[in-house]
Formats: sequence, C-alpha cells, structure tokens
Amino acid sequence: MAQYNTLAKFYDDVIGLNGVAENFIVKCINKYNKSASSLLDLGCGTGTNLVYLEKHYDVEGIDLSVEMIRIAKKKLPGVKFIKDDITRFDTKKTYDCIICLYDTINHVLSFAGWKSLFKKVNAHLNRGGLFIFDINTLEKMNYMAEYGSFVHRFDKNYLVMDVLKKSPSKFDWDAKIFEHVKGDNYKLYRELIPEVTFETEKIVVEVEKHFELLKQVNDMGFDSGDFPQRIYFICRKKN
Repeated sequence: MAQYNTLAKFYDDVIGLNGVAENFIVKCINKYNKSASSLLDLGCGTGTNLVYLEKHYDVEGIDLSVEMIRIAKKKLPGVKFIKDDITRFDTKKTYDCIICLYDTINHVLSFAGWKSLFKKVNAHLNRGGLFIFDINTLEKMNYMAEYGSFVHRFDKNYLVMDVLKKSPSKFDWDAKIFEHVKGDNYKLYRELIPEVTFETEKIVVEVEKHFELLKQVNDMGFDSGDFPQRIYFICRKKN
C-alpha cells in the first residue's frame, strides 16, 4: 500500500477536500443507522474527514503513513489515530459505522487483501452497523491512463499527474509536485502510487458475502450508471 509520506504535506491542497463526501456520509448514517454514535475511518490520511465527522460522532482513524498520522494528530489532538494496515487491523472494539473513502481500498493491491479488509470490517461493526466505501472504477482508470498528464496549480506550486497502466487491473499514479522555492526555482517531489481495481460485479459478489448491500451510488450521489468514475457502496452488517 502507498504510504504518501513524501506527499503528505501537500495532500489536503492537492485533494481539495470540500466536505461533500463527509456530508454524504452523515446523510447515509441518518438514513440507515440514525442512532450511530461511533465511527472508524480506514485510511484516514491527514484526518480532514474526521475534522467534520467528529462534530457528529466519537471518531477514530487508522492509516499506514506515519507522516499522515502526524498531521492528523495536529488537527485533532483529542482523537485516537492508529498506524496500521487496514487489511489486518484489530482495535479490540466495535463501531456503529466504518468508512473507507477517497479510493483508499484501491491501494490494497490484491483482491485477497480486499477480502481480508471486508472480513475485518465485518468483525469490527456493531449489530446493524454501516460500512461505506468508495472505489475508482476500471472505466475511470483506463480513461485516465489514456488521457495524458493532468496539471493542477495550488498556491505557487504545481502537481503533474499521470496514470500508467501496468496490467488490466493495476495502475500507477505518477505524482510529481513542483514546490515553489524562490523566483524561478522549484523543488521536485515525486511518488509512484500504485492502485488496483476490479470489475464492479466481482466486488459486489464479495461484499454480499459479509454485508447487505443497501445502495450503490456514483460520486454525484446518483445511482451508478454505465460509466461511473467513482462508486460508493453503502453496506450494512448482516445480523
């Protein structure tokens, strides 16, 4: 799994988190498990999701990146953050909701790892608990691999991103950040971030072994259609 240690300090600026996903999570919880009070964020990154969600729930976060957790603890010093592998974690407690957002699961580089994650989530959910996760779809990754370089400016810095197709299901995000130093001088940071993705039908079959699949929606909140770039899976633990 990618650890983002090199790019951690730029993460929030690059991703541009705007609260949309967090609002979506709260709406889902209010609809499907209104009494929920505890939430675990798998692949919590810099903790930006939890800055919003901790206003509503007792939250905790897990991430593999030491640098990401360091930043998250600065934002939320009262929240428990754990450095761990999301396919093997054991917090010794259960939760009303577990989330895994921003294609975190795509960083788990084997389908066996996805299966392990689903089992771990199921074991850590309370009765009727929700599991909400999203994926980058094969359609999106194939499109991005053909599209060419994506350039994003933030402050005086630049992100140049390419997606490199390594196999039918594996892709590398080649992320290069040019940090402005002075005048015409820039410092280069580079990180290869591998991801895998699978056919949606294959994912659904595995999900339904552990959960009731309540809904699949795209990143605009509508039912996933013929060419969804990101799919959210809203699942409930089977009783």
